[in-house]
Amino acid sequence: MTMLRRLVPVLLIALIAVPAAAEDAGQAAKDLTQLEQFIKKKRKTIPEDYIAYLDAVRKAYGNFTKPPKPADDAGEDEKKAYASELKKVEKAQADFDKKAEKAIFKCLTITRLDRSQTTNELDEVNIRAAKILGDLGATMAEKKRDGISKKVIKEIEGLDKAKHDVRSDLLEQMFMTLAQLNRPNGLSWMVDNYIHTKSRDEDVIRLVAAHKAMIEFKEVPGKLRYAICKDMITTYSSVESQAEQSTNDPNIQAKKAFWDRIRVDAIKVVQFFGGEPQDEEQQVINTMAGFQRWWRTVKAPKHALWKDEKVKK
Repeated sequence: MTMLRRLVPVLLIALIAVPAAAEDAGQAAKDLTQLEQFIKKKRKTIPEDYIAYLDAVRKAYGNFTKPPKPADDAGEDEKKAYASELKKVEKAQADFDKKAEKAIFKCLTITRLDRSQTTNELDEVNIRAAKILGDLGATMAEKKRDGISKKVIKEIEGLDKAKHDVRSDLLEQMFMTLAQLNRPNGLSWMVDNYIHTKSRDEDVIRLVAAHKAMIEFKEVPGKLRYAICKDMITTYSSVESQAEQSTNDPNIQAKKAFWDRIRVDAIKVVQFFGGEPQDEEQQVINTMAGFQRWWRTVKAPKHALWKDEKVKK
């Protein structure tokens, strides 16, 4: 019986209709409709179904096949026909993309708890939806990315109230999605909420996920890089110092356990935003104590390190 249970998902996967290449607008619409049906019937849908059609919808996003452009010497009627057909495709694309974003966001948060009510059976769907939103970020205009980034932030905050266990790799992917979207609101939110010393397990998991994602942001303004380095060094120097003490004091041991979990990624954050600072021996600094000494030489907000390069017009 146990073996049969293991085989059932495999057999079901084999029966899934593999989505066709979704560049075709008609097929893309069918794939999106199927995904929307899965969302409505989540009790009867296995994760592999969601993922197959999520991938198909992602492939079609912004990627409908456009009509072939006529030659330069084509007749006026042919050019008008092309313009008319292109306009139809662009409208269909815009309508599809809007509905697709809505469906992807629903997949980002969809839940179906197991009998124990502690595990979300659709968490792989959440992870894939988060990855897709991050991948699509590169194709979006800044205003659109701002809006998507705000929604992802809201969903991460909502997970704090989740009644089921939240996987660490889901949190890491959601934070990484914010980095891929690369909007100032995403990084500023991380800085405001994830430079702290809270040591509950769920707090540490989120903290590490945020620190991993911070260093994936691009073209961060000098003012924000300055604030990140200052806050990280100020917040974690004393933690590192206490963690290095040799004592059986429970409070110090708790600090050591906390620092052991976040140290690697916290150090990387300061290295990244500080421009890989080096010590007197030209070695890249890898301790908060070392960063403290370095900070004394660059802590002036007007220091050259914190100036942004001017882009020539």
